[in-house]
Amino acid sequence: GFEPQAGDNGFIDSLESKSQAAISMAWSDVVHKKGLMV
Repeated sequence: GFEPQAGDNGFIDSLESKSQAAISMAWSDVVHKKGLMV
């Protein structure tokens, strides 16, 4: 069965981790293009 609350929480967690991954990938790409060492 589908549980709206559990499903929503899982969806949001999944969305957040995907956003975090996309942000860190984009950030490291910017850093490499600028030639900065962090």
